[in-house]
Amino acid sequence: GDTALIFAVAAGNLDVVNALLKRPGIRLEQTTDDGRYALGEAAVEGHADIVNALLDAGADVNFTDPKNGEAALIFASRAGKLDVVNLLLKRPGIRLEQTSNTGLCALAVAAYYGHAVIVNALLDAGANVNLTDPCGNTALIFASRAGKLDVVNVLLRRPGIRVEQSRLDGRGALAHAIENGHADIVDRLIEAGASVTKIDFFNHNCLQNAFTYGHANVVERLLNRGATLPSSPAKRRENTVQAISLSDLYLEHSMPAASIDNPLRLLDPRLLDDPDRFFQALVAALMLNVSGNVNEAVADWLAAQGIRQSIVAPMMTSLGDLSQVWRLLAAPGQASPTAQQKLAYCAGTLSRLSLLVSDQKIAAPYLHAKLSAAGVTRLTQLAIAQRDKLVALAEVATAQLASDMLDRVATDCIVKTGIVLQVDAEALKTSMINAGFVAPLAQALVNSWCRAVEQLRTTPLAMPQMLSMTEMLTFIHDRVATEGPKLFVRELLRQLDTPALLAEWRTTLGDTEVEGLFALFDDQCRQLRQYCEQMREHGA
Repeated sequence: GDTALIFAVAAGNLDVVNALLKRPGIRLEQTTDDGRYALGEAAVEGHADIVNALLDAGADVNFTDPKNGEAALIFASRAGKLDVVNLLLKRPGIRLEQTSNTGLCALAVAAYYGHAVIVNALLDAGANVNLTDPCGNTALIFASRAGKLDVVNVLLRRPGIRVEQSRLDGRGALAHAIENGHADIVDRLIEAGASVTKIDFFNHNCLQNAFTYGHANVVERLLNRGATLPSSPAKRRENTVQAISLSDLYLEHSMPAASIDNPLRLLDPRLLDDPDRFFQALVAALMLNVSGNVNEAVADWLAAQGIRQSIVAPMMTSLGDLSQVWRLLAAPGQASPTAQQKLAYCAGTLSRLSLLVSDQKIAAPYLHAKLSAAGVTRLTQLAIAQRDKLVALAEVATAQLASDMLDRVATDCIVKTGIVLQVDAEALKTSMINAGFVAPLAQALVNSWCRAVEQLRTTPLAMPQMLSMTEMLTFIHDRVATEGPKLFVRELLRQLDTPALLAEWRTTLGDTEVEGLFALFDDQCRQLRQYCEQMREHGA
């Protein structure tokens, strides 16, 4: 449906336009199939000289096509063509507030597309700053939704601007800025008088909505402006930068204030002062059966104590799916590992937090969520302090757990050995696993002890004569206790150096690629080597 005039206008060819305008019967307002017409086309393209020529030739400055209902002023305002807008505004009879078929006027489209100078020009010409479309949208709402701060500033400087005017659904400019994450506009609207306590039709205030929409930088601004903290914002299970930052902002305002007695801002100021205090409570959380999701139970417990999510999220990733980990760590025939095993696994992971969660990794979510520089610094410093305290606590617990486990090795081996030098291998393996050793290492311990006992059995025994049965049993027991560990240590070191041991652990894990499990295996191998060296130093 294009005509020669529309082609010439679109091309910006004034000479051809003038030639066509001189022809009798030229139809200035003829439209194409998709609703375009000469004046509208010239306005969109910014051809001010052609707009002038068409108007001088008699084109209707307020003409709208029947399909879209848009006048030239709307076209030019949307396209940001200031010269054309100024030209049109000088024409007698121009209707500033003429709307399209969808109810949009020139001021609304200029505001939405961020053309601040055109917004100014329209307002200077007399456009109503508070004009609404059929849904109740104002230019301020359009600019706030679209994130056009320059336009918002222009509008807020206008006398009579109604900052809190709402749509038919009760949502105003502030609500739309919050929904779309425009933190600078949120700040500006509040400075201009928008209320942070206003309740919408759903009985939600702006801070509750900010948590729901997931914009941490907006939440930070609202909290800084005195917005009331929700009693329990919706939990976000994903480990996104927004979810981590939202959780830590909530903790910052819901946990006790920093003090000499509670510098880490924890629910229990003494929680990280004593390994027993912390790990007993952690084990209790680990033993919970919350719809089978142990990870959620542990993460929720840590957050409830005030531990920041920037530490918890990477820690839980390293721990892996705890329900799956428990199945891999449990002794044969047992559905779940002992509390000791669970504690050893978690304490080992926490002891490596400095490697898992560097200072830069702690700060990264806050930076990517676009929190203020002061907010990033404040949250990062506290999280680093919490991490360092957790690491120190876990190192003490890990060392104590390792000592307890290793102290049991020789005793359990001897106890599980009968008077005829027969080892109850299955019972010994279960005992080693329940003590905290992973299955392949428990098996290596059993194999090493069985070989040591076998060597004792095949070595001639010079037993004194005339011994009572009790003395004979004591003699055999003493021989096992003194000679057995020497042979055991030698055999265990040999097994620890075989590639087959790691291969067996990989087979045990199957498709599982949990960082914490590989680290646990590595830690226990190192601990057993140290144990062997100490045994040698003491004569074994």
